[in-house]
Amino acid sequence: MPKILLVDDIPEFVETEYEMIKECGLGYTVKMASSPDIAIQLLEKEPFDLVILDLMMPKKNGIEMLHEIKRRWKTPVIIYTAYTESIPVSVLLGEGADKVLIKPASLDVFLNAIKNILDPTNCTTIIIVNGYKVRETKNQVLATMIQKVLQKTDGKITAAAELMGISRECFGIMMRRLGISK
Repeated sequence: MPKILLVDDIPEFVETEYEMIKECGLGYTVKMASSPDIAIQLLEKEPFDLVILDLMMPKKNGIEMLHEIKRRWKTPVIIYTAYTESIPVSVLLGEGADKVLIKPASLDVFLNAIKNILDPTNCTTIIIVNGYKVRETKNQVLATMIQKVLQKTDGKITAAAELMGISRECFGIMMRRLGISK
């Protein structure tokens, strides 16, 4: 069972992220750290398969943490931040982040980013239907479904996403991941 460490100095954010991952039913073990120091202590005690890291924290910022995690443990890291204006996504990826998500990411985007890093060879996509109902669909089936929905909506992505009951952002990501164009 993959283990995820959430690192964010704002308790409400880290608790929400924790609940989102735990309630999705994908079987991940999740631990929380409310500071970089606590995160380092946890990483020293046990291995993690993924770290989800806030960028702006007191004492040690996310980039310093990212460098330390990559240097000492080589664990994949998702930077989850609301502050991409000050440090662009391309810079964060260049610094070693495996993925950058902008807060607040929709649940489907958040969970698919986690799943794709933990299992890059997976052939399924997580779809959130009507809030918190998680459904995993084989990519081949999903590609066919997306193409049919796009035909019904005359290629209108927003309408197609609404018809499928998912976010426009997730719909666009799925199209790119599956190599589908309008």
